[in-house]
Amino acid sequence: MMTMFVQVYKKGDIPHYNWHTREVYRDNKGVVCFNRGPRVLHHQTRKKTFTFPNDALEFYWFGKPYSIHIARRSRDEGLHYYANIHDIPLIGESEISFVDYDLDVIREGRSPARIVDGEEFERHQVLYAYSPEIIEMVPAAAEEVRLMINRDPRYQEDALVTAFDLIGRGEQDFLSRWTEEEELS
Repeated sequence: MMTMFVQVYKKGDIPHYNWHTREVYRDNKGVVCFNRGPRVLHHQTRKKTFTFPNDALEFYWFGKPYSIHIARRSRDEGLHYYANIHDIPLIGESEISFVDYDLDVIREGRSPARIVDGEEFERHQVLYAYSPEIIEMVPAAAEEVRLMINRDPRYQEDALVTAFDLIGRGEQDFLSRWTEEEELS
């Protein structure tokens, strides 16, 4: 497994936050990373470091303006879904970076996914002078991810718990299904 450094920026190349993770799968469509807890996130704009005790799966696509991060809590608490809406990520051999555009999609366990941080997105449109293309793309990408998390069988809790278990046993080949186009029914 290759160590990857993930750097998130705000518009204007302002460092926002970063962490280290491990690439467990890559093809010409995307990259899947796995981060065993405890996970450490350095929040540069808040000047704080956060430590999360749980494991996480991270999904990045070449050419998609979002990424999905799923934390595995205890079996009783279920999964925590967090999707960033951002520009097309730059995915290199050992680094992933992107500009964050504020809107996020979250889901707790089996509850429906929802879009959050709308007020931040509106505030930052003015502060960072987002282009009309960004203002149009971001809500559309957030809605695409919300529907994908709610409807796509790959993002349902049972499939993801199985993925965590298989990765824990060292298996990786099955991950190609997450870089394919959506399987919405």
